[in-house]
Amino acid sequence: LIPNYLRFIRGVVDSEDLPLNISRETLQHNLVLEKIKSSIIQKVINELKKNKEELIEDYLKFWNNFGSVLKEGLCESDFDHEKLLEICIFRSSIHNRLISLDEYISNFKEGQKTIYYLSGDNVDKLLSSPQIEGFLNKGIDVLLFTDPVDNFWVNNYIKYKDYDIKSVTRSNIDLEQDVDKDKEKGANNESSKDTKQDEGQYSKLIEYFKKVLGNLVKDVKISRKLTSSIACLTVGDSGMDMYTERLLMEQRRSSFQVPKVLEINPKHPIIQRINSDLLAEDQHSIISNEELVKLIFDEACIIEGQLPSNVVEFSRRINNIMVSYEGLAKIVNTININYNVSDQMHYDYLYGAVRKQKRWAKTETKEEKKQREKEQELQNLISNYYKYNIVRTKEALKILTAEQIEIIRNKNNKGGVK
Repeated sequence: LIPNYLRFIRGVVDSEDLPLNISRETLQHNLVLEKIKSSIIQKVINELKKNKEELIEDYLKFWNNFGSVLKEGLCESDFDHEKLLEICIFRSSIHNRLISLDEYISNFKEGQKTIYYLSGDNVDKLLSSPQIEGFLNKGIDVLLFTDPVDNFWVNNYIKYKDYDIKSVTRSNIDLEQDVDKDKEKGANNESSKDTKQDEGQYSKLIEYFKKVLGNLVKDVKISRKLTSSIACLTVGDSGMDMYTERLLMEQRRSSFQVPKVLEINPKHPIIQRINSDLLAEDQHSIISNEELVKLIFDEACIIEGQLPSNVVEFSRRINNIMVSYEGLAKIVNTININYNVSDQMHYDYLYGAVRKQKRWAKTETKEEKKQREKEQELQNLISNYYKYNIVRTKEALKILTAEQIEIIRNKNNKGGVK
């Protein structure tokens, strides 16, 4: 008499309309039983909706016990899913409590037409995910789905009251365009221009990432949602949700991991450093940055709960960084020279000096060459740490003696750098 997703209900139904001859076949194809079943479902849904609106505290207790079971009905096809979604509540990333979809819609930002969600193991991990930092920065709420059943119904029914239900892990999300599309008529055109401008400005960077990562990624894009994180993985609209894919692989129902789209944050210092090396055509840095690009991709995989493509190589890259950091830290601790200059001057002295070493070598004297060879190993160590964003430039320059700083300054002046 009741579907499986209402199995927490117990009761007895009395009816004078049932036939006296009872058999399995008559029960399966009896119109009276179908009407009784439909009436029971409708009555239960209406009572639950009434409790949700009038007795929220009691409803929260009910939801904590039977919410996951009730959402199983969204995966079935014999009921009005919109009515069932009306009594469902989900964790809000902004309000940090359970809210209904109607309440989520009432809190839409101006021009917003999409209900955003993120699936994962627990709320704490989801709140710290790079996927939602851009949304929270703009005050856009993201629903946090932590029940495994959420990943199945949301792939079948992606609308609620004409509003799209969309995962924030999709690769085509543009917050500026999605939220502002109902404002001025030219808003979409401006957003499209910004997207094309980013693609043109960072075209070399995107091609460089694609070349280094190869078949490990489906595509590389400039992110329109990241704010502080360096990168994240996303999937296309037709692709399977990453959390759903991971669940299927854990249950051994799938053995193939589809390549993802890597989105990079062009405002992150490391990405800017890599892009600057490409524009400057610094071949030495371009080659050394390949390991950094692979490390960025491995980091994005780990954040999404996936193993790096090559765990041994990932471990080697981490070990190399730790070994280099330990050596530099010892030098910083043993040499304490205070030389206060602005951050921009530090950048000019340090990075400018390293970039122009080859050009200096053509005009330097024997004494200068001898001096340069002594300083070469130290300067390479400092420049590598600057590009890996492990030690700030100001801290790195404390390693240099006053005489070395003067040498760098004189050489920069010769090259026209102030």
